[in-house]
Amino acid sequence: MKGHKVIALNIIILFLISFLIGLFMYGTNVFIYRTLLTQKNMLFSMAEDFTGCKIEYSSIRPSLNAVIVQQVCLINKENRNAIRLGTIQVNLSVFSWLKNRNSPLNLLTGINIKNLHLDTSIEKLKTLKLPQQSSKSEKKLPDISNILFSFSKSSLKLK
Repeated sequence: MKGHKVIALNIIILFLISFLIGLFMYGTNVFIYRTLLTQKNMLFSMAEDFTGCKIEYSSIRPSLNAVIVQQVCLINKENRNAIRLGTIQVNLSVFSWLKNRNSPLNLLTGINIKNLHLDTSIEKLKTLKLPQQSSKSEKKLPDISNILFSFSKSSLKLK
């Protein structure tokens, strides 16, 4: 009878430890999700401020080392002209971001634009009104020198 009590106690302790580990993992998952969601919103806000365009997309598929954003479109806020960018894969480094959290750009290591088939006129590109860096500008452009930009399965045709 004594052996049964010890086994029952061990099972209860095992369930308690499993429950606590599960609770910790759930809390960690919620914290990481909320942190990455905040960083995503900050990145999109920075990109929209930089380009002057609204960024729309059909879906986002996150993973540990990359985020795939499908059917990305830049839309001019003033005249609603749009340029479709295809699929964008954003490569992430959580470790470099943990070292330096002062900017969400530290999370990025690369941006790969896939299936970009841009067939447009120079006039339509001009309507996006990308900001020009000037010596008088009080707003400093972000440093993106550590981010590798690449294009795959893409074509560009300007008229």
